[in-house]
Amino acid sequence: MIKKYKFSDNYCTFKGKRNYLHSTNIFDQILNIIDKDFSEIEISFKKKINFKPIIIISDKICDFKKNSIFVEFFIKKKSKLTYGYLIKSNRKITQYRKYNEKKFQKSLIFNKDIILIKKRFRLSFIEKVTSAAMSFLNTKTQKNKKTKWYLVKINFIFSKNFEQCRDLKLLIKKNSLNFFVFDILQKKKIGSMLFLKK
Repeated sequence: MIKKYKFSDNYCTFKGKRNYLHSTNIFDQILNIIDKDFSEIEISFKKKINFKPIIIISDKICDFKKNSIFVEFFIKKKSKLTYGYLIKSNRKITQYRKYNEKKFQKSLIFNKDIILIKKRFRLSFIEKVTSAAMSFLNTKTQKNKKTKWYLVKINFIFSKNFEQCRDLKLLIKKNSLNFFVFDILQKKKIGSMLFLKK
């Protein structure tokens, strides 16, 4: 069975000065349409999106042309896997939303290979963990004006209290000049993020 969903206008806005749909919008929109009794979800960001996408969810792997998939994901519920894709529509994104991460990023505590997310801000779970990782990457790694860090994959293990954002930490698991892997901790590991420099 294949189901199609339109991307909600609430999530279909450019954040700050970006001209592409932010990974946090995509994550929050996917979680908004799926059942919350899943055990794990993994999202891979293939290409930038600057249009209102269509979300396709299927109980089988779909055979799309590689160039037509901008995001793909899978959802695990018990032993069952469901597959999802974001493909292009003809509807352009025209709205922008103010997105000020600076105050939040100033509150972060960097402690060797751990990033502590202490203070409460009006940001979603995914906004906090991605912004914290980007703050570290942009301040603690070698800068290059021709390249930029991008979130390319996030794996998330469902936790009932994740939206409360309490006791959040990021642990640097693996890294090199062009990639970083962060584990997301909330007392225990609830996910991981892969960033690449492109």
